[in-house]
Amino acid sequence: MKILLFVFALFTLPAFGQAPTASIIQLIANPEKYDGKVVIFEGVTNLEFEGNAVYLSKEHWKHSLSSFGISLYVDAKLFQKRKWANGLYCILNGTFRASDRGHEGLYMGTLTDITMFQVREAVSPKDV
Repeated sequence: MKILLFVFALFTLPAFGQAPTASIIQLIANPEKYDGKVVIFEGVTNLEFEGNAVYLSKEHWKHSLSSFGISLYVDAKLFQKRKWANGLYCILNGTFRASDRGHEGLYMGTLTDITMFQVREAVSPKDV
């Protein structure tokens, strides 16, 4: 019965406006498939001047490997609210733009119109 409910939910949620879940790997490998679409995915975030991005892993983030990253367009309010989350896994929801490659064209696309920026990794209460 649980499997039946899961399959039903899987096929009906997109019909009600739920954004498709993707991975950074899918976005990088097939940017044209997701171009202009609202997506939900997770990765390691970095917020800094000319370096707002989300990376595939902490190793990619640590070494600023932009070929495994997606630029983030965040407004000043969101920047201030989440800048402490650098190096942490987060879930993001926004519109993917394949043709916008971020600062100096270094990234594999850009996430705009961000509606969710949720920290997924355990953090100290003082960080929040």
